[in-house]
Amino acid sequence: MRSVRAQLADEQAQRIDFELTTQREGLPLPPGQTIQSVVALVRNALDASSPGARVRVLVRQQGQEAQIAVEDGGAGMAAAVLQRIWEPFFTTKQPGQGTGLGVFLVRAFVESQGGELRIESKPGVGTSARMRIPFCPAGTPGSSSRAPLVASPA
Repeated sequence: MRSVRAQLADEQAQRIDFELTTQREGLPLPPGQTIQSVVALVRNALDASSPGARVRVLVRQQGQEAQIAVEDGGAGMAAAVLQRIWEPFFTTKQPGQGTGLGVFLVRAFVESQGGELRIESKPGVGTSARMRIPFCPAGTPGSSSRAPLVASPA
C-alpha cells in the first residue's frame, strides 16, 4: 500500500483509507500490475469525489484469491456512462485530464490473471470498483512473475 501512496500526490495519498484483512503476510500477485491497477482506480475515485473526501481501499484474502475494492462517495455515474466505461479511450474528464484507458487496462490485467473486475455506481451515492484476482500457486506456469505483494498499512 506504500507503493500506491507513493504514486499519488501528497494531498491525494492522505485521502486514502486502507483496510487490510488478509490471512497472509504477502499476497502472491504480480506486484507492478496490481499496484498500477489500484492506483488507476484510486485516481478515478479521487477525481470523482469532492475535495477532501476520503476513498477506501479494501484488501482481503478470500480462499485462494485476493479481493481488492476501491470505494468512493463521489458523484456516481449514470447508467449510460456506466455502460461505456469498458470502452478504450472513453472518459468523462475534461480534455487533457484523462486518456480513457485506466478502467480498460485494469480490466485487461485482471482478466489476464483469470480474475474479474466489477464496477457498481449510483448517481449521487458513489462508485465501487472490485477486483477479484486468483492466486497462482508456486511452481505453476505464470507463478514466476508473482512475487508476494506485501499487504501492509502505511
